[in-house]
Amino acid sequence: MTPVKRWLLACLGVFLGTSIASAQIRDHLKQPDAWFHSDAGRQRLDNVLSHQSPAGAWPKNLDTSEQPYAGERQDLQGTFDNRATLNELQLLALAFQATHDSRYQTAFQAGLDAILNAQYSNGGWPQRPQPRGYSQHITFNDGTMVGLMTFLREVAEKELYDFVSPATRQRARDAFDQGVQCILDCQIKVDGQLTAWCAQHDRETLQAAKARAYEHPSLSGSESAGIARLLMTIEKPSEAVRTAIEAAVKWFEAAQLTGIRYEEIDGERKVIHDPNAPPLWARFYEIETNRPIFSGRDGIIKYDVAEIEPERRNGYAWYGTSGSRVAQDWQEWVNRESTSSRSAPNILFIAVDDLNDWVGCLGGHPQAETPHIDRLAKRGVLFTNAHCASPACNPSRAALFSGQMPWNTGVWSNDSRKLFAQHPQIQTLPQAFGQAGYHTLGTGKMMHSSAADNRILFQEHFNVEQRWSPFTRRAVDYSDQELPSKRTSSPRHVVKGPPRVILPLNGMPSDRRPDTPGGESFDWGPIDVPDSAMGDAQSASWAIEQLQASHQRPFFLGVGFYRPHIPLWAPKKYFSRFEGKTVQRPAYSNSDLDDLNGTSRRWALEAITAGLHSTVVEHDQWEEAVKAYLACTTFVDAQIGRLLDALDNSEYGENTTIVLWSDHGWHLGEKQHWGKWTGWERSTRVLLAIVPPKNRTEQYPNLGQRCHSPVGLIDLYPTLTELCQVPAPHAMDGQSLLPLLREPAQVTERVVVTSFDPGNVSLRSDRWRYIQYQDGTQELYDLNKDPNEWTDLSGDPQQQSVIEGFQSKIPPAALQL
Repeated sequence: MTPVKRWLLACLGVFLGTSIASAQIRDHLKQPDAWFHSDAGRQRLDNVLSHQSPAGAWPKNLDTSEQPYAGERQDLQGTFDNRATLNELQLLALAFQATHDSRYQTAFQAGLDAILNAQYSNGGWPQRPQPRGYSQHITFNDGTMVGLMTFLREVAEKELYDFVSPATRQRARDAFDQGVQCILDCQIKVDGQLTAWCAQHDRETLQAAKARAYEHPSLSGSESAGIARLLMTIEKPSEAVRTAIEAAVKWFEAAQLTGIRYEEIDGERKVIHDPNAPPLWARFYEIETNRPIFSGRDGIIKYDVAEIEPERRNGYAWYGTSGSRVAQDWQEWVNRESTSSRSAPNILFIAVDDLNDWVGCLGGHPQAETPHIDRLAKRGVLFTNAHCASPACNPSRAALFSGQMPWNTGVWSNDSRKLFAQHPQIQTLPQAFGQAGYHTLGTGKMMHSSAADNRILFQEHFNVEQRWSPFTRRAVDYSDQELPSKRTSSPRHVVKGPPRVILPLNGMPSDRRPDTPGGESFDWGPIDVPDSAMGDAQSASWAIEQLQASHQRPFFLGVGFYRPHIPLWAPKKYFSRFEGKTVQRPAYSNSDLDDLNGTSRRWALEAITAGLHSTVVEHDQWEEAVKAYLACTTFVDAQIGRLLDALDNSEYGENTTIVLWSDHGWHLGEKQHWGKWTGWERSTRVLLAIVPPKNRTEQYPNLGQRCHSPVGLIDLYPTLTELCQVPAPHAMDGQSLLPLLREPAQVTERVVVTSFDPGNVSLRSDRWRYIQYQDGTQELYDLNKDPNEWTDLSGDPQQQSVIEGFQSKIPPAALQL
């Protein structure tokens, strides 16, 4: 069920707080599909089912998955506030999609019916089914109605709920729309001006209503924040919705309280005067005067929180920062609406993992077959001298998505803490577009940790198993009985399938992890499966669905392909073209390492990101590896072709910028190295092509040409923000490539820098490559005369001026140790 979880965790709890019990239920929403089949998972789900009331809802402030309900079912009282019922329904939907157990579908339908049937004819909802007393009011309190409406919109729109009948999904959509109208009708007017909302409104008159003794008819800061933020999520809002949003924001601006902090001191919550404190908002405001009001259980209104009894003073959220969230969403909403009003270009952002120059348009291998990448490159500008910020997935992608080099982010290598762990507030490239009003969507490997980071990068995302596909991650693990073979010349792990396969396909022992049960990735070969069994094809299919959908805002669609990252597995048909043919090895010299120093020889020979060259040669697997790399590249090219066809056949074909990039190169035996993580050309050089929108080609008169000037992936952030007129949120280490898109032939005399761990740098100009290691040793290559970097010229006295020129261009921060 991974496909339908892409949006779920991102949207949970956006508008309202969550109780401890509901948070425990929410933890189960993160479980993999296998959990729903496990004994523990089934027991938890059985417990949830036992707590469903006869009316279809669940109780609040209780982890309904912890223990089975032991009482009489007719005594169960369900509710809608504090996310009760909603979390249970989302869990049951996931359970049904994973197991197809009809019990979960039946219980889900009963809960959904309870929500739909509880809605009043005016569009509002009470606090619970079969309400009594103040729970009969239209209830915004604790985010009740906002949570119900958000859930119903998801039922109507999201793939997770595709088992719900079309008629019921339409009913959910209609209920959401009726709820919006109720919100508009309930907005309180003071002196003829729209303001905010009460926590509850009378179900007949829609007037602000009283609930508990200390919850008076009032303007509610917390509840109004959730309502206003919900309205801002409506695509193509009506004029009435726009007016309601603008009035609410104006009220929040007027209601903010400055110069105070609300803190707990010695167990007592107190108002502290502080002129530097950020603004706060009261929970309740007097409707006529807009003054904050407070009340204890005696029901008497006070204007100072210190005047109410300690139990209520310390046991209720009288102040909060809800208005700050409204202000933030308001700015995004204004930007989004402004962006929608002009013809902003869409972005199709395609990443390919570990792809070197073995594609047709770059000519890196004579047997490369990539017709779709080649036709894409012909539509725009192909940058033939493009390089990564760092030759490993984590630092390269962190630099690209942040616009900052490793010495500024601290993401130096695959072993570094990831970008969001070090900089949780950083605004990445997709987030900048989202802030500017774009709808951001992503699938596959974009950042290094894929799924986890996609939830942060994109507003909507889809994640599948890519690395080990067509198998699961667990399926490739060695059993205890199989593990001793992993380090031998006859390793054997049986994947029971389907399909049934004996791994590794290349029959080689593990060089890097011979004693751990995890799957061996330094493997290659064909697998008899259709394209659709591969994670990359599934990501492409999801992206195609997005291109075929209707978008009310410009979109940023990121699509990350995993192959040709190891394991080099691809559907069998992509290997068939090599039958009966000799596969050409990469250019290789037996004396290549003879002029290298000890440091650089170690970088060449160590098995850091793949296996050992000596193992490949010993098992006569060099040609088979080359064949597999080319097959995987052609497989990914086919997926890119599907994307291009879908874009060209969509309504967005004329107004979409396409960016195609690989995160770094990959050695296949050059310098006796396999993998990335070196400073040589094979490791740093990447595929980079940019295709401006068709409807703007007059601005780019030289499309179809190649740019040979040095550029970096670090340049993509500033390039795209300038191209789309999106504000850049922070300083960038790269530079915009728009001048080169307009005039690809211009000479820039630029030098681009690649780092690989602190103190190690590789610099590339239009002719030279200079490498300096942290111990001070160095290399210099003239790529015009020596494209394979076989002859190190660093010891040539005639080249010392060249070396000094490069040394002057090394950023000092790159040499920090």
